[in-house]
Amino acid sequence: MHKPGSFTPEEWKIMQSHVEIGYELVRYSNQDILKYATIISHQHHEKWDGTGYPNGLKGEEINLIGRIASLADVFDALAHDRCYKKAWPMEEVIQFIYNQDGKHFDPKVVRRIQKNPRSNYRRQ
Repeated sequence: MHKPGSFTPEEWKIMQSHVEIGYELVRYSNQDILKYATIISHQHHEKWDGTGYPNGLKGEEINLIGRIASLADVFDALAHDRCYKKAWPMEEVIQFIYNQDGKHFDPKVVRRIQKNPRSNYRRQ
């Protein structure tokens, strides 16, 4: 995660394993909060259109908690500096999310953001 520049195919495969590692760490817990953590860790890279990982889940096969976490994870990654990139301007982050409606993100989750009365951003 702290490598500047692109991953090699081998590094990409190792990076993707974090979803399974996180899942294995919490999956046997009986605590409600860790049950949610299990879903988030295992599904936050799944995409609404089925092109995500680790299981290529599509649409409502992805738990609502995973769909929300996916959007939050992308928002966080784009809106903050990383060693490999600068933070995007907020307008670009919001526009990217709107443009990924029905692709990366659940349209219902995106619409929920658009209905937020405190948001000045709307789909263009």
